[in-house]
Amino acid sequence: MLTSDPQEQFEELKTQLLDQISSTFPIRSRKGNYEVRVRDLSVEDQLGVDDIKSQAKARMEGKTWAAPITGVVEVVDTKTDKVLVSKKRQIAKVPKLTRHYSYIVGGQEKFVVNQWRLRPGVYVRATQKPGEHKAQFQLAKGRPFNVQQDPNGGLFMSVSGSSRKIPAYSVMRALGMSDEKLKAAWGEETLAASKAKAKPEKDLRSFYRAWAKNEMPKEEDPEAAVRGLMSETKMDPVVAEANLGVRKEKVDGDVLLRATRKLVDVSAGRKDPDPIDSLRYKELWTATDHFAGRLQMAGPEIERRIQSTLGKKSVRDALHAGNANVLRDVFAPDLVQRPLFHVFTSPGLVSNGKQTNPLAMLSDRSLVTIKGPGGVTNAHQIKKPNQVLDPSHLGFLDPVFTPESDPGVNTHLTFGLKIKDRKPYIRLYNTKTKKLEDVDAAEAASSSVVLPDQVTWKGGKPTPVGRPCA
Repeated sequence: MLTSDPQEQFEELKTQLLDQISSTFPIRSRKGNYEVRVRDLSVEDQLGVDDIKSQAKARMEGKTWAAPITGVVEVVDTKTDKVLVSKKRQIAKVPKLTRHYSYIVGGQEKFVVNQWRLRPGVYVRATQKPGEHKAQFQLAKGRPFNVQQDPNGGLFMSVSGSSRKIPAYSVMRALGMSDEKLKAAWGEETLAASKAKAKPEKDLRSFYRAWAKNEMPKEEDPEAAVRGLMSETKMDPVVAEANLGVRKEKVDGDVLLRATRKLVDVSAGRKDPDPIDSLRYKELWTATDHFAGRLQMAGPEIERRIQSTLGKKSVRDALHAGNANVLRDVFAPDLVQRPLFHVFTSPGLVSNGKQTNPLAMLSDRSLVTIKGPGGVTNAHQIKKPNQVLDPSHLGFLDPVFTPESDPGVNTHLTFGLKIKDRKPYIRLYNTKTKKLEDVDAAEAASSSVVLPDQVTWKGGKPTPVGRPCA
């Protein structure tokens, strides 16, 4: 809940961070001879949200008001399973929430803004170019990718972070789709245009390289390798069902076939694109999610740094000599700290609160944006549909409290809204169960909802004006 106690929110943050650190380790050296483990993690929290003196001291001295995460770090020889060095040490510091719902970082009071992000799933939407559309695969696990049509009508795929345009026909065939199915979904002309540019083995190896950031082993079967990549993907099955008519959480040939069929239909004007600005397709990220998310993203970099250090002969010699001081090199002080504090340098996600009065503090707390990493990262990407009211906003967003200079981009959550598992909930009266229930944005958007002035209450029961309640 937006007005919940700051200490409760900090407890949630502690749990998520400790879980994320635990899931990041153990990490092995490149040759697999050594393993870095972390155990007995805990947060030594001796700071109270009402400890005004320590907060004022942190501000005056330009410090960060935070609680340390400690744990036992050890390096193990995997051949003998012998612990070479082991030491309890500070892993990182977790910034604490003040009673103002702010963080004190480097002597400055900062607010981490709530953010709307697109839920993992498949969306057919307009591109930046007028009249063009794409099937966007926004994945919770796996590399995001798009499917588009070229000027000749052929379908191609592009993986996030790569400029390669890979004929979709080759990937679809690898996933078991026959020409008959593709013809029925795309039409004869689109199939012919897509098939003309396809070079299956070359295309699949290019797709693998763009996805895995590594070359596919020469002896590996390209079709099996691509199927393996897709088998590890994950998305929201609820979104897949809403947009594609199939409840699946992995990308397979059927999902791709449905998405590309819809893309062809939308491009031809036979269907409408998905309303991605509806809250039914949004996740609500809070500060807790940003911290845990940054740490998760930093996993490969943490692994790379540890492996690089373990590759040094001087470090290995010190480990075998039992020199615990070498842990400072293996597990550098900023290894976990850097990604956590990177949240406070993220453009669009952090603000310096005015704190002119208590209402201003609550205003900062309820602020939500579509900008920032994971959302809209470029102001030129903001279009009119992003700024207009949507029926799904009812009860979840204040329709008036938004700046004139940037309407709809920065808004405010309604008072009393609850957030659980990145979903916003409000209390609504269910006429079937006769009870007040917490309803998320997706369920509310697909339900019939009336306003208080559209009913009258008689005998504890709401009756719509003009007719009895069902």
